[in-house]
Amino acid sequence: MAHVGWLQRQQTPGVRIVTVLQLAFLVWAAVEAAQGRTGNALVLLVTFAVLQVPRMLRLPLVFDVAFLVVWTLQSLGDVAGFWSRLPWWDTLMHGALPAVLAPTALMLLIRVEV
Repeated sequence: MAHVGWLQRQQTPGVRIVTVLQLAFLVWAAVEAAQGRTGNALVLLVTFAVLQVPRMLRLPLVFDVAFLVVWTLQSLGDVAGFWSRLPWWDTLMHGALPAVLAPTALMLLIRVEV
């Protein structure tokens, strides 16, 4: 079973698991909003949208997983306060985000034949 449009992809167990984990961001956003933290809820909604980029670009599943990992780490820093609680969090993020975003950008440039 496949989704329509840009979400169309063979529904393997891996794709289903990633989809459920992505949807957890919407649940997390709802919890934050219910607790009156609308700023955090907005951050999580934007993050959910960013998590859709690999599928929009029809990238391999490994990019979905990588995006999920690094944007979960980013959200933990922003929403759960890991930036202030863990002094090494900033260093982790300065390594993790470029490690995922650079190959994604390269794939995009290859796709548009730049």
